[in-house]
Amino acid sequence: MTHNEGIIFNGPGRLDADVLAVGRGAHAKQGGLAPAAFEDVDARLVDLIAQIKDRREDLDDGEELADTAESLRSELAKDAPNRVSVKALLEGLVGGVASVTELATLVSSVQTAIGNLF
Repeated sequence: MTHNEGIIFNGPGRLDADVLAVGRGAHAKQGGLAPAAFEDVDARLVDLIAQIKDRREDLDDGEELADTAESLRSELAKDAPNRVSVKALLEGLVGGVASVTELATLVSSVQTAIGNLF
């Protein structure tokens, strides 16, 4: 018999899996974000939301921007975040806080951290 690092079916069989990895060094991960990475992004978003609320008088749409950051946080908490939604929400935040340097810097760090997740 030869060496096999795969799957062999003989006779009637069935393979039903949401996630499957086969072979040497294979890894499988079901949707969702890595917990430590998500926690970092989530902490940055919590900070961003608080700072937007504190600086809302300096922003044209402070309340809406805080809601947008909350929506982004909710989207990222899903098992399978929608990348298009994440991108659109981030773009809205980038444009909305551009006039306040501290917030723009924080949004940029959130954007980078999210980029590292995907």
